[in-house]
Amino acid sequence: MKYFSLHTTLSITLLATLTQPVLADDDNTKAADNTLKTVLVTATRTEETAASTLAPATVYTQEDIEQFQANSVTELLRRIPSVSISTAGGQGSVASLFLRGTDSEHTLFLIDGQRINSATLGNSPLESLDINQIERIEIVRGPRSSLYGADAIGGVIQIFTKQGGKAGLHPKISYGFGKNGTQETVLSVNGAKDGFRGSFSASHYGTNGIDYLIDDAGTNFDRDAYRNTTIGASLGYHFDNDADIQLSHYKSNSENEYDNGFLPTAQPYSRSGLETTSFKWEQPVVSDIWKSTVQLGETRNTSEDFDDLNKATFSKFVTRRTSASWQNDFSFKTGEVNHVFTGGVDYYNDEVESTSTFTDATGKPVKERDNVGTFLQEQMEIGKHQLVLGLRNDNHEQYHNNATGNISYGYTLRDDLKFVTSYGTAFRAPTFNDLFWPITPWSAGNPNLKPEESINYEIGLKGTPSWGTWSVNVFENNVDQLIEWAEVPAGSWFYTPSNVDKAEIQGVEFELATAIQEWNIAFNTSYIDARYDGKGADHDNLLIYRPRTSMNLDVSRNWGAFEFGTEVIAQTKRYTDRGNNNVEGGYGLVNLRAGYNLTKEVKLQLKLTNLFDKEYHLNERYNTEGFGYMATITYTPAL
Repeated sequence: MKYFSLHTTLSITLLATLTQPVLADDDNTKAADNTLKTVLVTATRTEETAASTLAPATVYTQEDIEQFQANSVTELLRRIPSVSISTAGGQGSVASLFLRGTDSEHTLFLIDGQRINSATLGNSPLESLDINQIERIEIVRGPRSSLYGADAIGGVIQIFTKQGGKAGLHPKISYGFGKNGTQETVLSVNGAKDGFRGSFSASHYGTNGIDYLIDDAGTNFDRDAYRNTTIGASLGYHFDNDADIQLSHYKSNSENEYDNGFLPTAQPYSRSGLETTSFKWEQPVVSDIWKSTVQLGETRNTSEDFDDLNKATFSKFVTRRTSASWQNDFSFKTGEVNHVFTGGVDYYNDEVESTSTFTDATGKPVKERDNVGTFLQEQMEIGKHQLVLGLRNDNHEQYHNNATGNISYGYTLRDDLKFVTSYGTAFRAPTFNDLFWPITPWSAGNPNLKPEESINYEIGLKGTPSWGTWSVNVFENNVDQLIEWAEVPAGSWFYTPSNVDKAEIQGVEFELATAIQEWNIAFNTSYIDARYDGKGADHDNLLIYRPRTSMNLDVSRNWGAFEFGTEVIAQTKRYTDRGNNNVEGGYGLVNLRAGYNLTKEVKLQLKLTNLFDKEYHLNERYNTEGFGYMATITYTPAL
């Protein structure tokens, strides 16, 4: 790993310091215990704790989100180590997330187990996800195709919507207002009784926004507003024999004005929708030994673009994904070895309707495709040793079989220190746009594309001392067969995608969480060196929109009815072109938040973002938000 001599040395020096005994107090011990007991399911598709998992992972609960006063999912995710985000303007604009230096299409997004990555574009509608519907969000860094199949090269992010579960009936009403005419209203109720549990939540967010484009012309000289309305509902029942059923539904509709630099005589806006429905049935077949889980679901993505000035429709895309999954978990012991063996099958069908007719190489229309994935996983633990082995094969209608695997090993050096190493392969499936884009005089899809493939190596240390938690991970991810749209042949003005590129990504990430005299401190930093590794002129250049160094610091404390927190975010420069000629400078932001429990039922909150009104850009063509504020009042009546 040729770029790491200095950073590896610094990491080892830091570890030597951190692993020394530290005098603990009650606050530190309590904070550490709460973190270690956090439940995680995405890393292995089975329940485990933060202390036991071998995967680099972060879990944010509903309580965490309320404490952070996060206004959007993108705002929450930028706290994660090795995450960088690029946006095309203000709130509601198209957002791309780069996890561990990989592409935005290389992170798999799930809502209640349902894939929401677009079948046409490949990325997820990150900008329109409603943070008010989240009960828990899990972020697993590193390849997970051996469990989930396509698109999990950089990692998996899974959102669990609100399910209810706390006995009684618990309504909540909140209203917030902020800069640029921003308003948000949230109504929710959840509860549980006699084995039943349920939840319902509705929210509306609106803002007049900012002017997206930096260099405006014509009708682009305006603010670009954003509106979002979301509802979430769930109903579940837990049987006396520990069987459990759950039905969940999530629906979000957004309307977003934007600027088009190529059409300064238009007033474009988009309407997008995301709808997921999930039914899950967990059935103990043999108590404490064999559990079987069946999950059925559907995801619908809608995207429409209009010209409000000329009353025209630019485009419309509707993607419908139906899925089914059957998973079986066996927990048993052989001698001194504890086993959790998992086997299952996943099926999904993608169907696309649009104003553009997708076609194969002969011009025949193509509207749908199927994928069947079978997977096996073995988790073993004996004494100080942990081993996880995973293997999966995906049989796709277009590119047939693709096998991936994972092996992770952990060794407990002492009660509060664990060594972890892993190896994993992953892939990204070509999208409908890549494969079947309509044949025109200037472009066409390529039905002969192969999936993008990756190999990831990783080593790390996890510390769980009495004063908190910390971890460090060093990884290398080599991505081959990258799909690029390019002129073929050069100078022809005819663009088509091909498997022509490679990338080499190396990184170090460090996390620490502790409490000192009732001050909660969370810190993480990462160094990512992501480079083009093909044979072209840009060989060894840095990938676009990937800052090499990122840092996040959050400090908070409660004083009785008062709470206070501050957040510092910093990233170094990023390049915006493959030749590394255009660069956007690094930046540092400071956010403040405060809360006051006026009564047991009424809470006031205030958040100040970009406190010093820092001018910065995540994309060379688009503006970002300056200083902002959001004030919220929440009423939680006791019934």
